[in-house]
Amino acid sequence: MIKSVLVRYAIPALLAICIIAYFGVPVVDRILDEWFRNDVELRAHVVASSIEEPLSILVGNNDIAGLRTYLSRLTANERLLAVLICKMDGTTIYKTELTPRVLNCKTPLAEKDKNNYRMEMSSGSIEVSSFEFDSSRETPYRLLLVHDISYIDRRQSVARN
Repeated sequence: MIKSVLVRYAIPALLAICIIAYFGVPVVDRILDEWFRNDVELRAHVVASSIEEPLSILVGNNDIAGLRTYLSRLTANERLLAVLICKMDGTTIYKTELTPRVLNCKTPLAEKDKNNYRMEMSSGSIEVSSFEFDSSRETPYRLLLVHDISYIDRRQSVARN
């Protein structure tokens, strides 16, 4: 009796669960990764648009002390790791203290026409978002926002488990 129940119901149910888990976990993992990355990209756009005006004034006046004060308050957030402000020719106007050494104003974008790219660091993953502010400005510049996205890996691991 028990043997026939196992053969008829339990074994096929376990087999179905294993197949669904085997194929379903990578799909859910990919969906979560895209969801979290889109969230970071949206956040970068919001930050860039909200700081554009004061930043343009500070860059236009070449106010390094003002940039230091303004950007240190901005990067006090745990997820926004660093900010780089670059001239269009690739020279650095200002960069915050926690800017990774491998990242500078001459670092090429990962893909042409792509403003967000991911970099793997020894301390975890970062997302670099690039914004150009050059229309009708006395001093055109490029803004690089560096977000720490190592929390995504931790959240995905928790969701996977």
